[in-house]
Amino acid sequence: MAVPGRVESILADDESIRTRVALGDDAVLYVTPTRVITYRESSLLRDESLTSVSADIERLSFNKGRRSVTFTFEHGLRDPQQLSIPANTLEDALPAILEGVLVAGGVLAADERVTGTFTFSELTIVTTDHRLLKHVGSALWATDYEAFAYEDVTGLFTEEGSVATGIVLELGSSGIERFKVPNEAARRVTHELESSICAYHEIASLDDLHEDEPEDVDDEQAENQLDALMDADASQFHVAETQRSHADIEERLDALRDAIEYHEELLERHRELLDRLEAQLTRDR
Repeated sequence: MAVPGRVESILADDESIRTRVALGDDAVLYVTPTRVITYRESSLLRDESLTSVSADIERLSFNKGRRSVTFTFEHGLRDPQQLSIPANTLEDALPAILEGVLVAGGVLAADERVTGTFTFSELTIVTTDHRLLKHVGSALWATDYEAFAYEDVTGLFTEEGSVATGIVLELGSSGIERFKVPNEAARRVTHELESSICAYHEIASLDDLHEDEPEDVDDEQAENQLDALMDADASQFHVAETQRSHADIEERLDALRDAIEYHEELLERHRELLDRLEAQLTRDR
């Protein structure tokens, strides 16, 4: 689809259209790496119109009315700019606008894309093809956001509540990240996040994140393994045992050391996870 001449006339030589969203009634939203533009063709009842705002902001908010949504772009000491779109196009336009803001602010790489956006009363969640972004506050977005790279994710699970569901990201040695969303939105948020993480790691499910880790051993199996290694008859250590090769004895000792080391590591991992969950529970209280 050709870019209207009036839109092209305001673009810099190296500025390209990153995303476009149809707004209906001959109107289109254009997003570049530096700005957000709305353009409406002329008709018998109205003149051609164009609004262009800088996407490099300190704060982004929006006010949703019955027929339209007005975004306010705040740029620090400069006067804020506003841009309006039809209310029924918000679902398609919001990811494009946020992506433009994140690229202009240097949060996203040029080739990084927003895959999902979720807005609640004082929480905005953005999923991209590389990371999860979270902003808490009255604004839709601001510079005091948090980012969590998918390369650090080692697990994802949910904690259902009566009103809200906790979504918990395990981040390896970095700890855990936990946020709550309304129960009715939990499935959508979790599905989008899981899909993005799996796509990043090129795996079929989150279970495959642990395919390179040692398999968990249940208590009974672990006890049997230790018993088999340690329950040696006294006669095995009798003088006759000295007739066996040193290599065989060393092999059995190595197996015992490996078993002890594995179970110590497993116990330490469980203790760390318990400490993180207890600390998170204390903060939430």
